[in-house]
Amino acid sequence: MRLIKAYGIAALICAQSAYAATSENIGKSTYLPRVTGQFLVGNESQLSGMADAMFPFIRNNNSIVFADASVMFGDDSVATYSGGLGYRGIKWTNSGPGIFGAFVFTDYFQAEQDTHVIMLNPGLELSLIHI
Repeated sequence: MRLIKAYGIAALICAQSAYAATSENIGKSTYLPRVTGQFLVGNESQLSGMADAMFPFIRNNNSIVFADASVMFGDDSVATYSGGLGYRGIKWTNSGPGIFGAFVFTDYFQAEQDTHVIMLNPGLELSLIHI
């Protein structure tokens, strides 16, 4: 099973590289879909990885509405699955431009011995650039 996970994550990383290369030619939109992944290996008992995908479905030069999904896993059937919606936009304030965002995600944590937790994560973000 671990070997299947390793090949799956390696395939995701290769697909992300190939997708990024072809995405550069898809028009002039600032916000393109993205897929990323990471795979970590230690000794035979240390294996973990993650994959994340973000798909913008409403976008213009100053804002984006997107869906995001991710999975993280480790040994012993420990995993986290996450999905949600978000907004990010460039806003002008008295001190200059800034990024404002809002999001809501649902996370499902699966741990050893059939333990699991479902969590709802709403949030706001603000990043100001002082000029």
